[in-house]
Amino acid sequence: SHVLVNLVYYLIVKCWLQIKQPILFLSGLRDEMVPPTHMQMLYAKAAAHNRSCQFVDFPNGMHMDTWISGGDHYWRTIQSFLEENVPEKDE
Repeated sequence: SHVLVNLVYYLIVKCWLQIKQPILFLSGLRDEMVPPTHMQMLYAKAAAHNRSCQFVDFPNGMHMDTWISGGDHYWRTIQSFLEENVPEKDE
């Protein structure tokens, strides 16, 4: 399984290095599936090639409940990111 994890990591990093659009990384610091150190490494790799990356961590967030444990801060973070990076549609 270690080989599979390394392969997935390599493919993700390789793809992310080509992304020019803004990327928002939301990291639960208690995530039991994606360790926070992996999220920080992915962010660092992406941010080195894309200045429009943002990283926000949530101290009590686990893999499936960060959206709950992060409370209003979680949703305000997403809203702010979208407001800054997605142009309004002209009607």
